[in-house]
Amino acid sequence: MLTSTSDHELRAACIGPSYPLDLTKLPIRSEKLPLQYASLKVGYCFKVPYMNLEDRAVLGENVERFF
Repeated sequence: MLTSTSDHELRAACIGPSYPLDLTKLPIRSEKLPLQYASLKVGYCFKVPYMNLEDRAVLGENVERFF
């Protein structure tokens, strides 16, 4: 039986020759985090609107009614 770890170790495949990466082009340290998929507005790009307790209770009631 394969576990998730042994599956990656034993069944690894090579898809062509290795390609060296030039890491000298990357900044060593940056104060600003690069955004990934900013147009999707998910993850760190998503600005969560403030919701008070009453607003959250209304949303919770809608979910409970749905189920």
